[in-house]
Amino acid sequence: MKNYFLSRTTKFVIFLLLLISQSNAQDTLEYYPVNIGNYWEYWFLDIYQGWVGFYQTITKDTLMPNGKVYKEIKEKSLTGIWDPRYIYFRAENNKIYRFIKDTTRCPEREFVFYDFIITDSVYWHVCNFGDSVLRSCLTYNLYYDIFSKEIETKHTIYAAILNGDTINLPFGLPCPTTIAKGVGMVREWRCDDGDYKLEGAIINGITYGNITGVRENNEFAFDFSLEQNYPNPFNPSTKINFNIKKAGNVKLEVFDIYGSRVAILVDGIKQEGEYSMVFDGSRLASGVYVYRLQTGDFISTRKMVLLR
Repeated sequence: MKNYFLSRTTKFVIFLLLLISQSNAQDTLEYYPVNIGNYWEYWFLDIYQGWVGFYQTITKDTLMPNGKVYKEIKEKSLTGIWDPRYIYFRAENNKIYRFIKDTTRCPEREFVFYDFIITDSVYWHVCNFGDSVLRSCLTYNLYYDIFSKEIETKHTIYAAILNGDTINLPFGLPCPTTIAKGVGMVREWRCDDGDYKLEGAIINGITYGNITGVRENNEFAFDFSLEQNYPNPFNPSTKINFNIKKAGNVKLEVFDIYGSRVAILVDGIKQEGEYSMVFDGSRLASGVYVYRLQTGDFISTRKMVLLR
């Protein structure tokens, strides 16, 4: 009878472990949605270049040289600043692994990019980058306008232990990133570039926020594009260029920071093609203004600065 009881207990414990393992694995995928075709769009306001953006989209499953299958993420500039690049990651055992080509620093050619079960503020090792390079995260709830709700969020950082007790940000490594459950990356601070924030996404077929591109055969073709005005800052006039890929009703408006419309530059049917409009702010006060392009269901907005 005793052996039978132990057997039942052992089976129950094993069942619970399997259940927890399956639940945690599911949570990992829920935290970072990995369906092919998912799309994220990020923007950053540079004081010299104006708005700078890029997108990431999951394109396919790829077998890499280390024998493991990763999701391929294509990253491409929305403002033509850098060439496309590809990132590879996979989800396993409550972790997101990222592929790396450097076999000297990472013999297994991957490292743990996110750990979803480790305690907050506890560091984990990242390959072999000379000094003891570590990564950690903090978990909290944060409200996101584009989703109209609070979402569980993890903010991650890199660090290096120097001389046994000094923690620094190592040179040449990615800077802090933030991910939200069910969304993926919502913010990335690129140390040599800027602070990029999620402005729109297509996740599992549902669109959130503002998207400047629409899907076409697993790639993104633009129904329209709205460029950053030039010059910016400006005084008293500046040029706004936009591109229409499909004929239709187009509206280009300018607003002040309080939401009051100060100018209508375009309002009517436009054929496919490139357009350039001049905005004259000679009668306006110095400050930040927003210009918005709308055609069909798509809207794109940018900011500009009038500086007298």
